[in-house]
Amino acid sequence: MIAVRDSLLSAIDNEMLKVSDDSVYSALSLAYSSVWNDMTVRAENKARLIDYTPEEIMPALVLAYDYYGDAARDTEIVERNGIRRPAFVPAKPLKLLST
Repeated sequence: MIAVRDSLLSAIDNEMLKVSDDSVYSALSLAYSSVWNDMTVRAENKARLIDYTPEEIMPALVLAYDYYGDAARDTEIVERNGIRRPAFVPAKPLKLLST
């Protein structure tokens, strides 16, 4: 992911060198910083992903509380693992951020 980030940043940087319009340069500068921030955070989070298999089918809310001690992180589990029915998280390997 870092290599992709660096490639994108290089392309944006090359375009910044070519433009003469201040508004375009400003937009590219904003894009540059946004890409750097987003992809750096995602790469850091990806490095901390672990495989976790619940012992039984359970709601994401319960899984989040049991694993993280924070039921509010249920949406994170659902989104990261593409779970369609948050009330019935399957007992199969899931990707979770390490605690």
